[in-house]
Amino acid sequence: MNCYNGEKYLREALDSVYQQTFQDWEIVFWDNASTDSSASIAQSYDARVRYARSPVNEPLGAARAAALRCVRGRCIGFLDTDDVYLPHTIETQLEALQGGGYGMVYGGAIVIDQFGKRRAVRTPRHRSGDIFGRLLQRYDITMASALVDASAVRELQLSFRPDFWYGPDYHFFMTIASTYPVGVIPRPIVKYRQSPGSLSHSTRHLVSKEAGATLEELEHRMPERMRAFVRERQSARDRLVFYDAVGHLTRGDRTAARTALRSIAAAQWQYRFLLAMLSLRAPTPVLLRLLGRN
Repeated sequence: MNCYNGEKYLREALDSVYQQTFQDWEIVFWDNASTDSSASIAQSYDARVRYARSPVNEPLGAARAAALRCVRGRCIGFLDTDDVYLPHTIETQLEALQGGGYGMVYGGAIVIDQFGKRRAVRTPRHRSGDIFGRLLQRYDITMASALVDASAVRELQLSFRPDFWYGPDYHFFMTIASTYPVGVIPRPIVKYRQSPGSLSHSTRHLVSKEAGATLEELEHRMPERMRAFVRERQSARDRLVFYDAVGHLTRGDRTAARTALRSIAAAQWQYRFLLAMLSLRAPTPVLLRLLGRN
């Protein structure tokens, strides 16, 4: 559990772990130099919360990497301070992971707002197996829903990219999926909170850059495997342009967003629809909601 000034929802997140039907766990709590009451909240729990603190605020990737070095368990889950486990989350993840030869498993999520109100349900689009190509086309892993086999992390000598602010999880999970089959739980197993002040909102403009760096690293790491996914790689590259459009629109540059979408409009009807909505001068908040669903 990585934390930076997460006091608002922190107790709810921690309590959701303590309420699990599976109880053989510990929490590695990494405080990324918080200035609010996060430290006192985390330290008010028992010894199953192993608290550690960074002396300075670091990029999200560096903080996740530091927490990962503290892990002692055979399996690794990830719960940010504004997300929530359902009571059977860990039990469900473990049942899916065991016996399948999977490097990791993940499931769906109930999307909630800053007040905890249910807004949507994300159901995984893929089925268990070698889904690397499908994830290139359509990445749908909600981080809180993932459970990773620690032996796969060690074998790959894998960590989170310390220079990534937005997408260290994409790099981490895609590297695992490139080598191991992945188990998919076809129903929601966590609550994922979307709130205007979250780090993911403030760093959204970095998505294209960081996802592009991940694709380049994978192409260098396993060129033959990547060459086998011509169409899927192109879809992933088109997605980077889409992320650029989201970044432009977030900064209020509708002209640049329109130019970006126009360059990929032939690839998917969703891109053509969004371009049409942008050309029809749909309000920016409406467009951002539509962009967030694609």
